[in-house]
Amino acid sequence: MKVSMMLTLLVLLPSAVAAGTATGSTADSYKEQSTTSTSSMPSCATNDALGQDLHDEVGLLSMGGRTVSRKNGSAPGPFLLDRNGTCSGDSFTGGGVNCFAPWVYCTDARCDDTPVVKDGILVAECLCWMPKNTNQSIIPKETSGAACVANAVNPGSEAFGVTGGEAMCEAMKNGALISTYGELGTKPPARAVKCAPKTPWAWCWGAPCKKVTGGRIICDCPVIVSNYDVDQYVSVTKDVCAQEQYLEEEPCSLIHNGSPAGGSPMKYTPQCE
Repeated sequence: MKVSMMLTLLVLLPSAVAAGTATGSTADSYKEQSTTSTSSMPSCATNDALGQDLHDEVGLLSMGGRTVSRKNGSAPGPFLLDRNGTCSGDSFTGGGVNCFAPWVYCTDARCDDTPVVKDGILVAECLCWMPKNTNQSIIPKETSGAACVANAVNPGSEAFGVTGGEAMCEAMKNGALISTYGELGTKPPARAVKCAPKTPWAWCWGAPCKKVTGGRIICDCPVIVSNYDVDQYVSVTKDVCAQEQYLEEEPCSLIHNGSPAGGSPMKYTPQCE
């Protein structure tokens, strides 16, 4: 199965654990879309090497059985992000602000490809890490990113009670773990994968995170569809790029971190070959 195959590919990560099945949480509408879609995006961080001296907290995605929280009986599908619509800004198009606080990085994170429903929102659980070389990152404004999506889908459900901006930065200074973005943050080498328009992807920018067993960091990233006809890019690590089978199909049928289609300069970054 895709999840177990995904886990075997993480040769850069320190340990291997089997992915579990999220209980009662898969959205049928998402399943129908994901079997025919494709996705992937690269990071633009300038520090593009994850060496032996990099002590960031990275580990294998560890999933156990979960209880899905729903506020209505029907399982939601991906959030449809309209161009220039609600929450559409990203860090490359004026959607972010600087923040100096400990932060979480998910630019080419591994995500469980079986999304779950939490607080009425379809999310992918993604394995991320905390850069230790800088506290500077770009966080979403209140009008963009994962927390904006959470508030749009289910008002008041945004984690830590913040949707972005200075309030989010203050929450991070006070210990909230939130995925942001930073060009100077250390990360594994990333590659871009070009996918078809309207391919589902995970928006980790502004997503809430928590530490789990072994100090690993899991972020709940809303599943998004850029609802317009522009190629969707998502990011994978260089090793995963080289190892995933059926490269033209498999990476795009799995959930990977990305950003709104056409927003970031991903088409100019190194691509999977």
